Amino acid sequence: MDERLAGEGSAGPADEYNGCGHHTPLAVLLPLLGLMVAFAVTLAILVPSGLFDTASPKVRRGEVAGYWLVTLGALSFLVLVRWCVIHVLSFVAQCRQLPNERLERELWPSVSILVPAYNEAATIESALQSLINLDYPRYEIVVVDDGSSDDTFARALSFAGHHAQCSVCVLRKPNGGKWSALNHALKHARADVILCIDADSRLSRDSLKRLVVHLDDPTIGGVSGQITVRNRRTLLTRLQAFEYVAANGSLRTAQSCLGSVLVVPGPIGLYRRSALNQVAQAGPSREPLRNGHVGGPFSHETFAEDFQLSLTILCLGWRIVYEPRAISYTKSPDLVQSLLNQRYRWFRGTMQVLSIYKGRLRALQQPRLARLHLLLHAVYSLDLYILPLFALSGVFGLLVAVADADTIPDLLLFGSAMLTLNVMAGMYYVLSQGDELRLMALLPLYDLYNGILLNVAWVVAAVDEARGAKMRW
Repeated sequence: MDERLAGEGSAGPADEYNGCGHHTPLAVLLPLLGLMVAFAVTLAILVPSGLFDTASPKVRRGEVAGYWLVTLGALSFLVLVRWCVIHVLSFVAQCRQLPNERLERELWPSVSILVPAYNEAATIESALQSLINLDYPRYEIVVVDDGSSDDTFARALSFAGHHAQCSVCVLRKPNGGKWSALNHALKHARADVILCIDADSRLSRDSLKRLVVHLDDPTIGGVSGQITVRNRRTLLTRLQAFEYVAANGSLRTAQSCLGSVLVVPGPIGLYRRSALNQVAQAGPSREPLRNGHVGGPFSHETFAEDFQLSLTILCLGWRIVYEPRAISYTKSPDLVQSLLNQRYRWFRGTMQVLSIYKGRLRALQQPRLARLHLLLHAVYSLDLYILPLFALSGVFGLLVAVADADTIPDLLLFGSAMLTLNVMAGMYYVLSQGDELRLMALLPLYDLYNGILLNVAWVVAAVDEARGAKMRW
């Protein structure tokens, strides 16, 4: 076998994170969860009541600070109650994780791995190497070069052919976007189980087995893996690494408990072909717009084709779950401008998908899935519309506090309490997702990163979506 194909599936440069996803016993997580929830419940009672008491005389006098404190108290209660529910559900989901013994069997379904690539010459070889080294008996890899201007196609073509346990097919088409490349790859895929990854990602060797075992449940149409940042060389990329750990350890795990993971991410998502076929049939009857566009279940309507696909699958009655032990090591933006561009697409894509849901997808939703509508509101109405305003109101509140010394003790108490809760939650996220404990050192900066820096992209996306600005791929 070629020497470049030897080694672990996630192998990469020595300075990149290559964690193995260690397992933390539930006996360790349970006491920490209990302490977290008890503290959060206490805060949900004491913080709003304290803020309301302080605000009452100020409201009677018509002071702006009073109205701000009332708003802060109400939002704090809402956020803390949701926080408790999410973490209880995430722990229940972890208790239900499939045992490792499920990986030891002889019969495995054939899998087609779809790899869309555009100007990925720097990463395509390491991505394909990790795929060829997967611990799985039968699979094919379908690479689609989507009109790259570099030598992505030539580098991918060197892997074409048959390998020990898989085959690699490399295709090329005019540029049409990631969604179009995925549809093109799907048309050439032969298996009934489809894995989609990004061309800058590397998978852990056992990831495919860990994803596929979930399909033993015939109601499951999709499985999300865990995304972790591998290029942790700068403060910005390390903050993103903690962000991914927090998102996986809270919302995605909690949604998995309900079988309703709302977003199967692009770097690692497994689907049944039958579910994808249903999505294609349920989509808008629209011909490809131009040369390079290929129709199929992956839509061109939004910036967030992965969210739209996942939500459509859920509306059609399938369940989607999360497998934290199937890991995709992905490369995150290392420049502020690149990060803001990425988050602009994410924020705006989410707004677009929610609009499509209200206009078309909700009609597909089965009556027994009414909880999906509630879940969307509980997650996105809060995260997309309320929490950014909450963060901005916090900035405004600090400015008000400078002018009104009476509110400073309350703000310091509130900030200290939330920092304590964040420290416990951060520890829980890192332990439950098997990541590095040193990420905890980023907590003092994380709220600034999440509440201020990322909200810049949110403001621009919200304004552009409101004025109907043309999408720029």
